[in-house]
Amino acid sequence: DLALSFISSQAESLKKKMVESENALQAFREQQKIIVAKGMTLPTAIRKVEDLTGALADARRKRTEAETLLKAAQQGLNSSEGIESMTAVQNQPMLLRLKEAEVDAQRKVKELSQRYGSEHPRMIAAQSDLKAAQENVSRQLNSVLQTLQKDVEVARSNEVSLDQSLNAAKADAQLFNRTEFPLERLQREVESDRQIY
Repeated sequence: DLALSFISSQAESLKKKMVESENALQAFREQQKIIVAKGMTLPTAIRKVEDLTGALADARRKRTEAETLLKAAQQGLNSSEGIESMTAVQNQPMLLRLKEAEVDAQRKVKELSQRYGSEHPRMIAAQSDLKAAQENVSRQLNSVLQTLQKDVEVARSNEVSLDQSLNAAKADAQLFNRTEFPLERLQREVESDRQIY
């Protein structure tokens, strides 16, 4: 009876210690806002930092490309080579067709100017066609430049957003590092108390 009473008393004491260590572990997790998934070898916070670092590098590359394309387009407008040489324009078949129409209209005005005076109805019509073609090219060019400008703005905004997210993820990772050792100690205590119990 005495042995059974002693064992029972010890079991109760060990159970109480195990429950206390489990409660301490849970309180620590809640206080530090730690979510632990079984089998996780790399903390989620660290993985998030790595993912965001890669995404930020990609966003910076895209922003640089967008800025380069916009700058080249703006410089191309003032270039003697013509807009056909602009990289941004080479991907715009509509603009190229409008530019071809403008070149055709210029050729027609030049040909007619050799035969007719500036007041001739054919010459007036050809000049009107040329003006319309030039306006179409100008409108389409402005549209392309606006699109490129928007692409730059979106790329910059995306880069800033990812940079902020990365900084927040780094702060989370640092917090995780500060809590990792106390967490492991509490987990070991819980496991030890469970085994002893």
